[in-house]
This record gives sequence, structure tokens and C-alpha cells, in this order.
Amino acid sequence: MFNNNNNYNSRNVPSFIAYGGVPVGLPKGAVSQNATGGAVPQWALGQQNSTSPFGQPTQLAQNNTQMSDGNSKTANYSLYGNDFTPEFIDKMLGDTRFQNIMAQRTSQNEGGYANHPNDNGGPTNFGISSHWYPNEDIKNLTPERASALLYRDYWLKPKINLLPDEFADIVFDDGVVQGQHRAIKYLQNALGVEEDGLIGDKTLNALSYANDETKQKFIQNVRQRAQNIAERNPSQKRFVNGWLNRANSY
Repeated sequence: MFNNNNNYNSRNVPSFIAYGGVPVGLPKGAVSQNATGGAVPQWALGQQNSTSPFGQPTQLAQNNTQMSDGNSKTANYSLYGNDFTPEFIDKMLGDTRFQNIMAQRTSQNEGGYANHPNDNGGPTNFGISSHWYPNEDIKNLTPERASALLYRDYWLKPKINLLPDEFADIVFDDGVVQGQHRAIKYLQNALGVEEDGLIGDKTLNALSYANDETKQKFIQNVRQRAQNIAERNPSQKRFVNGWLNRANSY
């Protein structure tokens, strides 16, 4: 999430706003008590010398000590919610691609609790919108739970994990903002394949021929949508520079 300046300040800018970033397979109105998606900031991933958006050192590194094989050694599983098994949590903590994308990109674009009056998504926390997840306790959501939900709903379900590195990170990150279905469509548009919002053989095969021009086309699609939103809804203009900054960082 961004503000309308050049610097990031995720707590002042909503992530979903007008984008409608519902995770794949979880339409509005069909979200359970423990079905949500969001992003975890860098401090929540236990980065050295990092602090939370509230200025306090993270405790997550202590809660989730990882062994050399990537599995959790002392994970406090209760922080993730009882709908996630220890096996799933260990798998997530050992998924280095997901963890690297979170630490190097998405965690820097998302942050803690925000409740901006112009945010069409309502209160958000770690990228999770109360608009799409009315049964979640957004304000008290733990970063651990947000990470697990993001891994399940934004990384695995839409099959972003099958994309090559140079596209996985930007499609994943954009999907946190506007929903993976739309982000995948923008990728498919850039590839010149059917835009069905689903990652399948045709999309994966086309990625074999992708190049920097493909990437730039994807970025342009993201930029254009941000501009279109601001033009259609003047209340969102204050956020457009932040959205464009995020796209430009790709």
C-alpha cells in the first residue's frame, strides 16, 4: 500500500480501495470466519534490525525459528488460527520463493491497521479488507495469520507458485492489491493469450516466450487501471500516485 507521496506509508493508504482484491475462490458474501487474505510486512517476517509499523521490534522471528531445511522449529501455531494445520504452516515457512517475495516486495508495500474514510474496502490490516472479509477481526489480526492466508489464497489457490520468478513476484504483489483474477488477466493480456484469469497450460506455455516487453505491458496494464479508477471516482485521486509508484517498482 502507498500514500500519494513518493514514500511508502501503508498505514495511511488502503490496499483494496476500488480494486476489489478478493482472493481467488472466495467471492464476496461467501467468506467464512477464517477465510481471508493479506500481506505481512517485512518486520513480521523476522528480518534483522526490523521494527513493526508501530515502532516495536518484531517477535515473529522468535515465534518461528526455522531449521536449515526450511521447516518451522518452534512455530507458535496458535497465532495462525485453528484452521491451519502445523503441516501447512511448516510448508509455508519453508517456501523460500514465497518468503523472498514477501520480504523483498509485498511486505514493503503492505503494513498494519488502516481505516481511511475514502477506502472503499473499509478497515484493512496487512492488506486484508473488511469489505471482503466481514467476519475477520481486522484490527486484531495477527501478522502470522495474515501470512498464512495470503499463502493459501493468493499464492497457492491461483497457482501463482507456478509462474517463473520474474513474473511470480509482480503478479502476486499486484494481486494483493486488486485480486489475483484481475492480475492474472493483465498478465495474459501481455502474453497475448485468452484472458480468463486462470493459470493453465496456455498461460504457462506462453511464459516460455515472455521477455521484458511482456513485463512492461503487464506494468502498463496495472498503471492504466489505477488511472482509470481515479478518473471514474474523484475520491480515489489522492491514492493514484501511490498506486503508480507501486506499479513503477515492478
